[in-house]
Amino acid sequence: MKSVILLVATAAFSVGAIADSEVCKKIGEAQAGNDHDTVIELASKVKPEDLESCKLIARDVRTDINLSFD
Repeated sequence: MKSVILLVATAAFSVGAIADSEVCKKIGEAQAGNDHDTVIELASKVKPEDLESCKLIARDVRTDINLSFD
């Protein structure tokens, strides 16, 4: 029974982490397109404890998009 609870808790955490990284990627895409309203809307969905990692993800996506235009 304990292993089932642990498995469910781990799965819930993983889904949350994936969802947050998707939001961060979308923030990077919006930043690359100078879509400030979308950035603000998406940033409101990021949990405070995930803010620093989200900044890094968004920066990487933004950089990749900007480099693809060169």
